[in-house]
Amino acid sequence: MFAAGLVSTASFAQISHPTIEGTTPFAPNAEYRTWSFGINAGILNQSNIFGFNRDGFDKLNHNLGYSAYIKKYISPSFGLKAQYLGGKVGGVNENASAAQISEFETKMPWSAALSAEWTAANTNWRFVNSIIKPYVSIGLGALNFETTTTVDGTSTTAEASTKLYVPVDAGLKFAIAKGVNIDLGYQLNWANQHFDGKAGGQYKNDLFSYAHAGLEFALGSSKKPFLGNSNPAATLAADVNKKYDALKAERDALIASNNELKGRNSTNSS
Repeated sequence: MFAAGLVSTASFAQISHPTIEGTTPFAPNAEYRTWSFGINAGILNQSNIFGFNRDGFDKLNHNLGYSAYIKKYISPSFGLKAQYLGGKVGGVNENASAAQISEFETKMPWSAALSAEWTAANTNWRFVNSIIKPYVSIGLGALNFETTTTVDGTSTTAEASTKLYVPVDAGLKFAIAKGVNIDLGYQLNWANQHFDGKAGGQYKNDLFSYAHAGLEFALGSSKKPFLGNSNPAATLAADVNKKYDALKAERDALIASNNELKGRNSTNSS
């Protein structure tokens, strides 16, 4: 039954699959491209899909955000990512009373975070190349920000500071080429409680979101497959089929040799 299954998939080994070509099961990382570089742009605001922790700033200012990252793939489903995020976040409290903050704008010249990222669907027993791959990441970093608040029409800018923040990102990657992915994601960022210029709120830490789109590029020799787009299950199946083809060719050669010897013996007997 096992042999029949191998025969039914014998064509697998003869089809070119660039995401696994030239690799073997349990191969070292040296056989792959394990580094990638990504760039993204999107919308930053004080809102979030859960609708909490707006701190009264319910009228949103949508601002441009931009990010870049370097990622090291440890396996097809896990990697470590160093990310930069910049831009500005703002909001308006239309119900602010006298002496309350009615508007804020926070500039983020830079941030740096290290995140662990998990990618699903790379190990797939149905498809050799998974095109759509969900991912989620969580990290810890430093966020530099400068907040300007408006109270009773008067604006005040606080001194810039750098505080810890926690980015949590989730999204989808679409494999469009051998070493290129489209990256669509939504990132929540837990920041210092003074990020919006107003201490306290529903939760101790302020929260802002970053909806982004961009591209991820594999780094290294294009002759090697990209670990971030590889499928271990397909690598295993290809290796089994390759060994089966070699054994079958050896068996066919032995049968042909035996048939030739039988033919010679029959001729000599007659």
